[in-house]
Amino acid sequence: MACTGAYMLPAIFVETMVEIYPEDVAQSALLMRLSSLTARETVVRLYAVASWIWGSFMLMDGIHTILAVVTVITGLFRPADWPPLFGKPTEACGLRRFWGRFWHRLAVRSYSNYGRLVAQSFGMLQHSHRTPGAGAVIAFTVFLISGLTHQVISWRLGTNDWLDLQWYLLNFAACFAETVIVSAVRSAAKQAGWARELAVIERSWLGWAIGFMWTFSFFFWGVPLWKFPRLHKQVTSFDRWMSIFSKMTIVPPT
Repeated sequence: MACTGAYMLPAIFVETMVEIYPEDVAQSALLMRLSSLTARETVVRLYAVASWIWGSFMLMDGIHTILAVVTVITGLFRPADWPPLFGKPTEACGLRRFWGRFWHRLAVRSYSNYGRLVAQSFGMLQHSHRTPGAGAVIAFTVFLISGLTHQVISWRLGTNDWLDLQWYLLNFAACFAETVIVSAVRSAAKQAGWARELAVIERSWLGWAIGFMWTFSFFFWGVPLWKFPRLHKQVTSFDRWMSIFSKMTIVPPT
């Protein structure tokens, strides 16, 4: 492990990057400067994505496993009462599948119920009728509440930004765009008489690879927008304190 201010780098990154400097995370935007992307920035971005997914997975799944073992051994619950918290990584082939099948769904049911109430208030969800936009309203509500809850926690921890809420709303927008594009492609394939061929591609390794690359590309671009500003503040603060400490001298007692 290599020290990076307030962060620890996984060993896989040590050979490429020993320490993160403020300039490494000073620019979170990417699309307008792809030609200037360096190998070091690529590694930093990969680290940001990996640390978020892997760190969240290890923490939450670890707590879930410990609680499951304790409550099953003590007879409070049965093993069947503790289904896996996360899905299989292979199911993350597409942003909607990442959030809907791989990522944990601890609060999805309760948040979805709020979304259904919102959809009902707009007349989009009735007992025997559901308009096409109802699903989007429910999904938006889930991402909105998720963003707000994470944002409140971040505020309690001392941040003063809106990055968590922005991140979750950005994911909703990307999932919505994915839905629209996939629906348009399927509609075009159906009109052209290629619906069966498209379905075969979607179920093949090629369809999985396309979905996975889309998910990876979105996170490679989007996670730094969320993580870099805070990481930049932490690394800058760490460097400032290290500079102060380096100028201090210990005066021996006389």
